[in-house]
Amino acid sequence: MTPQNTFQPIRLILARRAGFCRGVNRAVSEAYRLSEPELISALPLYMYGEIIHNSGVVNALLERGIVLAHDIGSIPQGARVLIRAHGISPQERSQMQRRDLEIIDCTCGYVHRIHLLVREAAHAGKTVIIVGNPNHPEVRGISGEADDRFYILSDPEEVDLLPPLEKNVIVVAQTTWSVEKFRQICKKLEKMITTIEIFDTICSATLARQEEVAEIAHSADLMMIIGAANSSNTLKLVDLSRAVCPKTYLVQNPSEVEGILANSEHPISVIGLSSGASAPEDLIDSVRQRIIDYYTANRRKISCEYNKQAKSNMIGNRFRNTY
Repeated sequence: MTPQNTFQPIRLILARRAGFCRGVNRAVSEAYRLSEPELISALPLYMYGEIIHNSGVVNALLERGIVLAHDIGSIPQGARVLIRAHGISPQERSQMQRRDLEIIDCTCGYVHRIHLLVREAAHAGKTVIIVGNPNHPEVRGISGEADDRFYILSDPEEVDLLPPLEKNVIVVAQTTWSVEKFRQICKKLEKMITTIEIFDTICSATLARQEEVAEIAHSADLMMIIGAANSSNTLKLVDLSRAVCPKTYLVQNPSEVEGILANSEHPISVIGLSSGASAPEDLIDSVRQRIIDYYTANRRKISCEYNKQAKSNMIGNRFRNTY
């Protein structure tokens, strides 16, 4: 390991809004409850798609006996099936019901609200614009409510590709989408559509997490965002942080920490640490400890603190101040 070029103590700032969001925590808790030995031995349990975008959590549930199914037709008739936090389309739900599957719905409450909004708009004959990733399961599920009268936009430039739309249009957003991109797209839409209803459906946890990451990044020399490469909300945090702090890294495994720190070309005095909504607490703890161990091995003092500006804490205050 290469010692840093300065002996100034390192400050490690941990985001208070790190770890599972409420919707993810509910889905994972229910999966663990239903996969207790006495329950899962009585009736097989399937999850339709990965319950969250975190391979560690998914693998742990598979080891407990839950079966991962990517196709509804592969789930035996009458079996129990977990609906992930991202939700599903009404067409998929109907297919499950035709197979007499026992549906355990772990759809996030924020996502469920968007389904209701889009369903009502479709019944009223309105056109729906969904701002988000067209390949994300949440967006695919929401679009299924729109009766083919919908458009999906990911970037402001795509607004110019829309056909003429003068009225009866509503706009919703993927719950984990970039707040700034959503605002940019809506600003352009308002200029070209006479009658438009905009529903800011980005969840409050996503908004708070993005605000805090930007805040920490302004003070940090290096940022680490913990999460999976296929997690939409995690990648949005990486992009947001990197725009402020160029030395921002996605960390999927604690083993990546040493390489990131050892290869840093410039002295580091402040490190920021946050996570996506699908990162479990033990993963956050492991990454934090790897950072501490790296500097301890290099005979450097490191102080740990929570971000002081955040109003709430989503994980426990479990670490000491100085190492």
